[in-house]
Amino acid sequence: MKSFFSFKTNPYLAVYLIFSMLILYMINHVFNGRFVLYDFQVYYTAAGRILDGQNLYQISSDGHNFFKYSPVSAVYFIPLSLFPPVVAKVIYWLASSLAFCYVIILFYCMGDPNKTIISARRQNLMYLITFICLGAFLELEIHLGQVNVFILILLVTSAYCSLNNRPLISGLLLSISVFLKPFGLIFLAWYLYRMKFRESLYFLLFIIVLFFLPLVFYPSFEMFFEQSRLWIQEIQIEMSNKQNLLAHYNHTVFSVLARYTPLRWIEWTALRTLVFQLGVLVMFAILFILLRINNKKGEDLFPSEFALVLCLIPLLAHTNKNLYLFSGMVNAVLLIRFVNLNWIYRSFFIFGILISSFNIIEIWGDTITFKLEAWSFIALGTMISWFVLYISTFQRLVKE
Repeated sequence: MKSFFSFKTNPYLAVYLIFSMLILYMINHVFNGRFVLYDFQVYYTAAGRILDGQNLYQISSDGHNFFKYSPVSAVYFIPLSLFPPVVAKVIYWLASSLAFCYVIILFYCMGDPNKTIISARRQNLMYLITFICLGAFLELEIHLGQVNVFILILLVTSAYCSLNNRPLISGLLLSISVFLKPFGLIFLAWYLYRMKFRESLYFLLFIIVLFFLPLVFYPSFEMFFEQSRLWIQEIQIEMSNKQNLLAHYNHTVFSVLARYTPLRWIEWTALRTLVFQLGVLVMFAILFILLRINNKKGEDLFPSEFALVLCLIPLLAHTNKNLYLFSGMVNAVLLIRFVNLNWIYRSFFIFGILISSFNIIEIWGDTITFKLEAWSFIALGTMISWFVLYISTFQRLVKE
């Protein structure tokens, strides 16, 4: 029993502590009247409606908290809709907490395939550092009851299954994630790049099956296709509302480059914005190709590539800051390799974490926090960490 409570002998003690803190945070929400989970309530309501074969979209009584996601995602929440709202929220909070704890374990399993971390104390320290770095994003995630942590666990587990030669499960998990939010589509491109054709094929097959899943609950094909049309319309509206590259709180690499380089003086039309975004995507594609070209000795680049691809999701998608939970894998890989990094890389990595992860109201106050967030320091810090991992990996390949 003594060894269980020791950081020296129990490599997962930090994970148990993290889970316990998240449960205490839930209890705090309950007693302080903050146990609302607005986004979860949207899915919960939609699940009840689709179970009754009702319309999901553009319902005036929903007000600001309207449903704009796929009909398939509403089906995912049907099991929870069978419970009373408070019970469903408790289950969802517990599931979110478990998902996060499982994800940070997977970060280090995948980031350290050669098992170089043999010290339980060091392993616990890395779990705690990762939790601290992602804490501000996780707090908002579970407070609102959002689904990003579940998308994250689906993507990470999909990659883990691919790494362990389980293409069917990998493709299934990736397809499930896409109907929550389509961030996982970037993984289809990455699987094709890595010639993971079986994963890609299973993904496409399961996409077709899942797409027609809501048909079970609708009385006619016409209503099913109408709901699908309204979902696509919501995606178009969402994307059209997020094309202002010079707007504050636009935490994408496109906006950061447009705001903090001479590009800010360009008059941005819809066509110029599209061309610029495509150009940035091509640049990232070239960077990945350069890694492959310079990998003369056939080193396994899976941990580095996966971390870089996963971190691109918040950098490419204009959404709220808690999506930067997806940057955790980059932090994990850099922490694993920290002792082998030179002082320049270490300094930039620490600086990147500081400006991306510690913009917290309790530390800086409302005024400074909101200004730093408006200036997208979250994105700037994450970009710094991203390039530290990329350049250090590239340099190691070139030297070999």
